[in-house]
Amino acid sequence: MIIMNCFTKLHYRQGYIDLLEKIYKEYNFSDGIDKSFFEFIPPDEEIIMNDDVEGLLNYMNNGTYDLTTLLEKCCLRGAINCFKLLKDDFNVEITKKCLDNSFKGGNQYIINECLEEQNPDKETMEAVIESHNIDNFKKLYDLNTGFQIKSLVVEKNLHAFIYYLNRTNDLDTCFLFSPYFNIPSFCEYLYANGANMSSMSTDGDSTLDIAVLTNHTETASFLISKGIEMDEKAFYYAVSSNSTVMVELLVSHGADVNFREKNTGFSMLHIACLNDNIKAVEILISHGININDNENDKGLTPLMIVSILNYKEIAEFLLSHGASINMQDKNGEIALHHAIMHDCKEFTEFIANKIEFLAYHDRYQVVLGEFGNFSDLIEILVSNGAYVNAKNKDLHSPLHLAAFTFDCKIAEILISHGAIVNSLNIYGVTPLDFVIFRIKSKDGNDPDVLEELNKVRRCLISHGGKTSLQMKKKM
Repeated sequence: MIIMNCFTKLHYRQGYIDLLEKIYKEYNFSDGIDKSFFEFIPPDEEIIMNDDVEGLLNYMNNGTYDLTTLLEKCCLRGAINCFKLLKDDFNVEITKKCLDNSFKGGNQYIINECLEEQNPDKETMEAVIESHNIDNFKKLYDLNTGFQIKSLVVEKNLHAFIYYLNRTNDLDTCFLFSPYFNIPSFCEYLYANGANMSSMSTDGDSTLDIAVLTNHTETASFLISKGIEMDEKAFYYAVSSNSTVMVELLVSHGADVNFREKNTGFSMLHIACLNDNIKAVEILISHGININDNENDKGLTPLMIVSILNYKEIAEFLLSHGASINMQDKNGEIALHHAIMHDCKEFTEFIANKIEFLAYHDRYQVVLGEFGNFSDLIEILVSNGAYVNAKNKDLHSPLHLAAFTFDCKIAEILISHGAIVNSLNIYGVTPLDFVIFRIKSKDGNDPDVLEELNKVRRCLISHGGKTSLQMKKKM
């Protein structure tokens, strides 16, 4: 959001850049911030932002342009002189977008000129709410343009929110959305004046759900103390948003830890693992959640989730608390299969298709790009008793996968822990067959890939690896 504002709210761009620098410094981002990324401003934007009439005329004389677009930008930037030039000297017509932009730009002369030509509607009111200009909000409110009350809370426009409350006395709706402002006393005021605690939004969220979703613990605590119904959605929001304090609050007041997310069939332990939230994992396990739950479409356990995503700390915690390391999913794969398979970039599309209900998750989309260095996790799994010769439904062993993904280090780990070097899959193919197949394919044309493939080939052969043809001749 801050980066986007650097390009959309140009008048405040330097302030946003300064804020980004502080964030980078506070959280020790090693790359720092590249200011050159923000330095370029399109010539017309800079001219209009500075309300430079002469510069605008020169720009129009020296290039292609759209007069309507330029006028709309003048409205957005509050560039009154450039606006007058285009409207009066070039007879550019005022569009509906000009009207909406004018309220964002905040120049009252431009606003009045636009209102003479265009009628405001809900989109105009949204622009007014975003601008936080209460006088304009009152003006359009009296024109009955209509708006979504949620827009007030999304834009944190408390002044307009209170104005709406005073005009309508809609206690229930205002109470429902009041947690967005994180003012517990305001929430208490609405409740004390008769607001209905059972109100629900069009999305099916209660006041408690919203308090949890916005991570406002004090407000949530107040609502619980007044007896608001604690539904499953609130607990799901707490776990999925990594709010450990909120998770503890809800669990301490009787939240059901054993319900499932409807779209995926995942337990809350799966969700906590998916979000790399070890504190939530600890809380859930301490309250008796099934650590080996696999009652979802793919039969994935929490340990498989963290193996897919390379979350070593949670993997170790789950194993230390009794997670079954050799439990199979519906494809016959154990956590070790997943860890090896997800160490390979080439499996990205396969992974997303195979585990569709993970692909919808924003965090998973990011993790798909974080490959490599799974060897530590694999060492943890193997050291904790993962069966190195486990077979999935295609009879692929972990070594088959290590060979196919040409990971020599993982192959060495597996072999050192007793992996059968000449294991056969359902098609009678050995791990060495996989390597040779890839060497002969187009992969062999890439020098870097070829080098890694040859490392795995030498590794397998040095431990007695053979092709299926050699195996048959031996028989």
